[in-house]
Amino acid sequence: MVARITRYRDWLLFIALFIILWQQLMIADLQERMMNMEAACYDDSVNQVQWMAETALKENKEQQKDIYELQKTLNDDHFHIKEIEWQLEEK
Repeated sequence: MVARITRYRDWLLFIALFIILWQQLMIADLQERMMNMEAACYDDSVNQVQWMAETALKENKEQQKDIYELQKTLNDDHFHIKEIEWQLEEK
């Protein structure tokens, strides 16, 4: 009788140990999947920020070209005004 109780106890301990190990494996698997999901979300966020930065840089380059053209036109206009002033002073 004592041997039978000991055998049941051993089986129960073995089953409990198996369940604990199985749960630990499930927790590790879940942690890995969550980390992969977070990494994918992080990668998407980084890609989106990179795209936004590249788009802003392209727009900035275009705006710099526009500013340069406006400055050039302004300088040309200023020079023409000075030319007219000089012509008027000569007369």
